[in-house]
Amino acid sequence: MTAKTTDKVLRAVTQRVMDSFTAQGALFTALDVSNAVKGTLPDIRHREVAPIVRDLYERGAMGDYRQDLIDVLADGHKPVQAYLYHLPEHDVDLYDDSMRNQLSIPPVSTSTDASGEGNLSSHSTEAPVLVGRDGRARIARQLLMNAGIVTEEISAVGAASPGKLTLTAPTGTETASATSAVLEYEHPSLLHIPRGLMGIFDASAKLVARVYPNRVEIVRAH
Repeated sequence: MTAKTTDKVLRAVTQRVMDSFTAQGALFTALDVSNAVKGTLPDIRHREVAPIVRDLYERGAMGDYRQDLIDVLADGHKPVQAYLYHLPEHDVDLYDDSMRNQLSIPPVSTSTDASGEGNLSSHSTEAPVLVGRDGRARIARQLLMNAGIVTEEISAVGAASPGKLTLTAPTGTETASATSAVLEYEHPSLLHIPRGLMGIFDASAKLVARVYPNRVEIVRAH
């Protein structure tokens, strides 16, 4: 790692790469993540990225993704085993050279700022909700900050009727259920809403996040 690349910057770039991969519902290895990180930080080595990928997986930052050991070729010829990260519904045999080549993404931001995602300002009161192929929604941290929610943990409570997910600062009395959870940021500027919680909405529904004092509500767009 170069002197200019801090641990915090490397982690932020790795988190953004992994968010891009999981939003696509891609199958990938830590080496695929490293190669994409190098598009932004060319001097970074795989051995610096791999521990971050493992840590994020163990923390649940990949949502419903699973890991399975597969055989791959290192340096194009040396057989080794590596963890493949994939959604439960995806067969590990789908991963091959053609899929690996599809994982190329543009360089990502090196910002470690809590804002700076989704082109939102400190005055934004509404934003469309993007749901990835992994079933998770992404909410810009800036929108939560605009509601006065500045905690590192976020309470999410869903109601199937009328179809609303409310995000607030935790009170400490929450209990996890099929429609509620306390979430942590695993991205510099996005909060991931698990697909289990997003199940209260129809998969085809267009959603919007709206800012209110001390809460953000995710509802169907009208």
